[in-house]
Amino acid sequence: MLGRFRTLLAKFIVQHFTPPRALVIRAWLWLAALALVVALILGLIAWLVATKEALDLPWLQTIVSVILGFVVLVGITFTIQAVLVGAFVLAL
Repeated sequence: MLGRFRTLLAKFIVQHFTPPRALVIRAWLWLAALALVVALILGLIAWLVATKEALDLPWLQTIVSVILGFVVLVGITFTIQAVLVGAFVLAL
């Protein structure tokens, strides 16, 4: 009888005092997204400072150089992806 009571008590505690798994996972996703945004901002600042030191330019020219470099990087990446996906689709 005592074993059954313990089992019921344990089930009650787990059901009513433990947050649902979906809420725990959602909270971790929000924390991961926040960490990703912070990392993105810190990475951009580090990129700007490193570019300024390497090129020895004023801040405005440094920012323009970083933006142009980012546009070129994205363009090259998308072009390579388009070529690879096109080749894969044609291979089917």
